[in-house]
Amino acid sequence: MSTENVAEQTEAVEKTAVDPKAVVYLASTDERIEEKLRAAVEAGDIRCSIDTVDVKVSGTGDTKKTVTGDYVRYEALTTAGQLALMDGVYELHDTKPSCMGRFNYAEDLYRRGLVRTALLKKAEGPEKAIERGIKGLVAAGFSESKAIATVLKGLIEEGELPADYVYSK
Repeated sequence: MSTENVAEQTEAVEKTAVDPKAVVYLASTDERIEEKLRAAVEAGDIRCSIDTVDVKVSGTGDTKKTVTGDYVRYEALTTAGQLALMDGVYELHDTKPSCMGRFNYAEDLYRRGLVRTALLKKAEGPEKAIERGIKGLVAAGFSESKAIATVLKGLIEEGELPADYVYSK
């Protein structure tokens, strides 16, 4: 890692003490970085930072509460970084700077979505997660009975519901 990168990270950490919304860049040794991406971070192909997801969830009546969760934000700086983030699943066809921006935006949306889903499950409970999942699958063309079965199976496999759970509308 270059001295310039270390200086940037130190400056970001110092800003955080004053401004909690400032971005904190992670050193390649930070345990929050996924192991499979560590080499790309060390090579300077990916930059990592801590970001937050805020989710508004329905409360009782007309009230809404906000729940927040942190996640590691990965930003590809090179095409090698893009390939590392894609885990070798896709081939890179376009390396223009505008494509890098679109790629990083999509990667960030994916990771934020994972945290958002977990926060919603935790804040609203399994019934809301079931209803939201069924609604999404029906909108995608599933029959209601197939959507119910699919959602319940997924939540049971994830350990979110007991194996003998019975759904009632």
